[in-house]
Amino acid sequence: MKNIRKSAVILIILLLVPINLIGCKTKIKSNTDVKTKTDSKPKVSAVESAKIMADITVKDDREKSSKFSFYEKMLSNTSDMQKDVFLSAIKKGFSNYGVQINDDQWNNVYNAYKDSLKKVNITTSKVTEDDKSAIVMVKTTYIDFTSIRTQAASEAQQEVKAMQLTDINQAKQKYVEVYANHLISNFNSAQPSTDTKSREFEFNKDKAFNEWTPKNTTDFETELIDMAIGK
Repeated sequence: MKNIRKSAVILIILLLVPINLIGCKTKIKSNTDVKTKTDSKPKVSAVESAKIMADITVKDDREKSSKFSFYEKMLSNTSDMQKDVFLSAIKKGFSNYGVQINDDQWNNVYNAYKDSLKKVNITTSKVTEDDKSAIVMVKTTYIDFTSIRTQAASEAQQEVKAMQLTDINQAKQKYVEVYANHLISNFNSAQPSTDTKSREFEFNKDKAFNEWTPKNTTDFETELIDMAIGK
């Protein structure tokens, strides 16, 4: 049973690092493909742009996405793509350990994870701004992803140990099933922190869209997720 627990814990660490939950990176249409607009003041400020983008990235809140076109172009299939990448990575990783996963169960894990992020609170404020660029401070409460994962692994370990299974393959399979159930439960009951994580991001005025956009969209999204899960 000791070896079963050890291999299962290694498996969890390898598979459920945050990057697997983030999924794939979205792509922005090249500015060269978009007709340049007149150089006027953007309708949406850098601070509000950062807030809208952060809400979309972390909370999948698209209520205000139509206020500017830059991010709206990213939205069509992003959530489904992220989920597909997550499930594919989980399935491939577990199969290397001889464990088959229940797609519906891990789909529920992903949904519970995403729902937990909707509980965080995000605020944005201006640090500096000129005609071409701005620095925006983003603050967010967070879900303690590491504690959720660790607690679920410990609970699953104790539950499977009590079953006194003698077949290692059966024990591994059961461990993963029980672990997934505890992840779902822990994500569903998770509450956001009382303290916040904060980082500064540079935004530039995009001439093609005449809107404020992150200097590096991929870094912006990745760091936001890191903040939202307590990194």
